Amino acid sequence: MSFKERISKGDLAQQEWVDYFRSKHLAVSKVGYENSPNINNFKDTIIKLEDPTSLLIRHYPDLAISIKQSFYMDIKAGETIEKNSYNSLLFLSQKSNVYIGFPNLKYINIKKLNLYLKPRPLIIKDGWYEPRLLSPEEYQKWKGKTGGSGTPFKDIDISNLKQIKDRDERLDTTT
Repeated sequence: MSFKERISKGDLAQQEWVDYFRSKHLAVSKVGYENSPNINNFKDTIIKLEDPTSLLIRHYPDLAISIKQSFYMDIKAGETIEKNSYNSLLFLSQKSNVYIGFPNLKYINIKKLNLYLKPRPLIIKDGWYEPRLLSPEEYQKWKGKTGGSGTPFKDIDISNLKQIKDRDERLDTTT
C-alpha cells in the first residue's frame, strides 16, 4: 500500500469515527497535527525537529471526544505503529485517557495495546524494526514495495481490539 493510499485509508477511518461520535451527539474535535493549519510554515519546520515537544506535537492524537469525561483517539489505518507515535501516546496516557481507533469502529486503550514483530526482512534494533538501517539499495526496495516512511515501527496485535458492532452501541471508555 502506498503512502497516499495509507493516508486516504486513515482519512476514511477518521471520518468514520467522527460520524459515529456525531451520531451519538457527542462532542468531537479534530485536534491532531495533520488537522492543524500550516501557519508560517509551522508543519514544514516542526517535521524536521526531534526534540520531545516536537515529537509529541507531531504524534498528538487525531481526535478529542467528550462523553462523561474526555478522551483522545488516535486513528490508525493499518496494523503497525511507529515508535515515536507509540511513545508519545503512551506518555500522554499517563495523565489522560488515550484510545487507538481503527477502521470498522475497532478500538483499544493504548495501555492495553499489544505489539509484536512479524517476521520481516528488516533489521531490529532495541525491539523495533529499523528500515533505515538497511543498505541504501535494500531500503529503497523496501520503501518502494511498502510505501513506508522508514521510521522504526512494530506490528499491532489486533486480536484484542474491541468493536462497535452497530451504531446504537456505545464506545466503552471504562477500560
